[in-house]
Amino acid sequence: SDAIVGTAWVRCSFTGGTSANYWARNNDHTLIDCDFIDSGDIGVRGDANRAFFKMQGCRVLDPGGVGIRIRLSAYGVICGTVISGAGSDGILFDSGRLNWAIFNCTIDGSTGDGIDLGSASTDRCQIAGNVLSNNGGYGINYAEHNSNVYAYNHYYNNTSGPTSYTEVDTDDRVTLMPRTTTSPRTPDLR
Repeated sequence: SDAIVGTAWVRCSFTGGTSANYWARNNDHTLIDCDFIDSGDIGVRGDANRAFFKMQGCRVLDPGGVGIRIRLSAYGVICGTVISGAGSDGILFDSGRLNWAIFNCTIDGSTGDGIDLGSASTDRCQIAGNVLSNNGGYGINYAEHNSNVYAYNHYYNNTSGPTSYTEVDTDDRVTLMPRTTTSPRTPDLR
């Protein structure tokens, strides 16, 4: 892999990785105000086994595959982050995770789901205040609630619908127009 591996990055730009622009492994990781642009596959890969992963105010633009893939990371926070134009899901949990918070993010134009919890046995996750728009699948794809909290998310024009769950939470908003610009490379997206 040609991914850069580290533990704390602030105001950095990672461009054009062939597999992942950033790979969080085996330690606590903090990414603040960083750009991850045009990766060949995964924009950011979170494999920090039994560690904390934090991503704040970042932009993941035009990854060839998944925007952010969470696997093995025990707990973490993704907040105020923009994911645009992912060639698969915006955020994918591909194995069961506990204690995650995803809030105040914009996930727009992914060819798959905005957030895919799919068959991963996630529990005690809080997904709130996000804008999930123009994705090729669901805004949020999840099999069941467990003890996860879904609240005040804004869904717009997701091909398969707002969520895969049969009951949309009463605190979730279903048809609000997101506030984004027309160009995913414009810095005022967030």
